[in-house]
Amino acid sequence: MDNNRQRNAYENYINMYPPGHEPSKNAPYPVDDIPQNHSVDTNPFQRYAHESKQGSLSSASTPVTRQSPPVPQVVQRPSTPQQETPPASAQSQRDLSDYSAEAVEFYEVYDRTVKDANRFTKDIQLKWCETLLQYAFKPTFLIRYNINAERLKRDLTEAEMQQNKRTILEHALRVLTKLTQLNHPSAMYLLGTLYSHHPYINIPKPMEIVSKNDAKALDYYRRAADLGHKDAMYRTGVCYEYGRGVNYSVLSEYDALKTAQKYYEMGALTNGDSASMYKLGMFYLKGLKTRSGEFTIKRDSMQALYWFRMAVKEIEIPQHDDAHVTLESVSPQAMLELGKIYGFEEIDESVRQELLRNGITQNKQTSIKYYYRCAHDFDYPQAQFKLGHFYEFGEMGLPVIPKKSIAWYAKSSMNKSKPNPLAMVALSGWYLTGAEGVLKPNDKEAYKWVSRASKLSDGKLPRAEYALGFYLEKGLGCEANLQESRIHYEAAARNGHPKAIEALRRM
Repeated sequence: MDNNRQRNAYENYINMYPPGHEPSKNAPYPVDDIPQNHSVDTNPFQRYAHESKQGSLSSASTPVTRQSPPVPQVVQRPSTPQQETPPASAQSQRDLSDYSAEAVEFYEVYDRTVKDANRFTKDIQLKWCETLLQYAFKPTFLIRYNINAERLKRDLTEAEMQQNKRTILEHALRVLTKLTQLNHPSAMYLLGTLYSHHPYINIPKPMEIVSKNDAKALDYYRRAADLGHKDAMYRTGVCYEYGRGVNYSVLSEYDALKTAQKYYEMGALTNGDSASMYKLGMFYLKGLKTRSGEFTIKRDSMQALYWFRMAVKEIEIPQHDDAHVTLESVSPQAMLELGKIYGFEEIDESVRQELLRNGITQNKQTSIKYYYRCAHDFDYPQAQFKLGHFYEFGEMGLPVIPKKSIAWYAKSSMNKSKPNPLAMVALSGWYLTGAEGVLKPNDKEAYKWVSRASKLSDGKLPRAEYALGFYLEKGLGCEANLQESRIHYEAAARNGHPKAIEALRRM
């Protein structure tokens, strides 16, 4: 989209609102018009994603605007509504007895926001934005309440609900625009998450708010990060690491990776961000290099160990600028990697040799300690799967205990945050064979769990695809279906699964 079309679309968006001196008929309070010569960004919002398909740009072709739009030197405060805000006593007299619980919560945020309209406190207004963005996708709210937290006399029609939704989203974006003008880093971060279609708040359809634009997302992440926003530092690092929104015609891949490292270090050392520490640990464990093979970070197992241990609070964060930074949370991912390192599991031989040269030997007890803490204290599904595996095969110094193996596999399979398809395949195996005194064989349950694993992994887990092909071929827990069986064998074979390749030859 050329600049003129962008500018026109942006002005169309702005013109949907009344001038700053005129109170809105729908919004709780007016927000100043953005000065025409001081735009926060060129076309920061599409009114609706479907109105401009050109807003969605791929990460490979999206140019990064190197010169950020000018920030206004003086930003006017929100104009006072001509309709005076009722005093607190009047506001509190609203009868909420017939309001739903979610409507009461909305009203409480609305009430604080309206009382703050003249002051425009950033955090209060940001909370208002977040609330509006979430409630715009709640049909049970849209059908009965408006943006002023008023219960309507009748339920709205579908068309009226859509108009209600538009009013809410338009005001949310307008307030968010104002906050970015005021250089509020959390508002910039929220805007970045909207453009990336990965909001940190529960928004089921972010594509209905703004069109996906990785370049704009990166720009807002970077600006928020440079103002000290911890999560923005991490997401900026991720964008540069994976090239999301990066214009490689302006910035080399090498420099992009070094920039990713810079923002991860910023998050780790100035904000105590354990996720950034984990990222740095992985860089040093695996090495970080461009597609042409040029290393930006060479492998250094001891540095990896250093960052992982810092991420689990075993090493204090160095003092930075005479201020002591504390770790806000522990990284379960780093804890898992420590389990692998001390168990000499899933690590390259070169890493193993470097650890030995530095006096780090295999310590199964320490390894299990990390795995157990990660699985039990942090409910981390990969660690739960590892414990299930150890108890199934008697590895890492643990005895074979089917009951514990099944329990850990089940916990990993039914994990609320991220169910593990590998654990589902393993659990399927236990149902297929049974465990004396613990679990009776059940072919239907075995088939059910491996089917779930295949679906959850989108057919990309060779172990699940082979097992599902086998069940379908033999009719285990299901009707035999050789055609479907072949499909799953082929999916596994494409990923090099040897038994699947052999099965296809046999068929």
